Amino acid sequence: NIVAVMILILCWIIPDMPGKLRDKIQREQRLVHDLIIKQELKRTRQTRAQINEDIPIHIPDPSEI
Repeated sequence: NIVAVMILILCWIIPDMPGKLRDKIQREQRLVHDLIIKQELKRTRQTRAQINEDIPIHIPDPSEI
C-alpha cells in the first residue's frame, strides 16, 4: 500500500510531458479548432448563397399593391 501511494505521488509530481510541450499541443489544438470553424462558416455561407440563388423571389409591381 505504501509503495502504491508513493508511485501515485511520484506520478502526480513528475508530469508525463513538459509544460512547454503541453502548451504547444493546446495551442495547436486551438488553431485547428479555429480553422475548422472558419471552414464550416465559409461552407455554410456558400451553401446559403446557392440556396438563395435557387429560390425565385417575386417582387410585386407597385400597381399590384
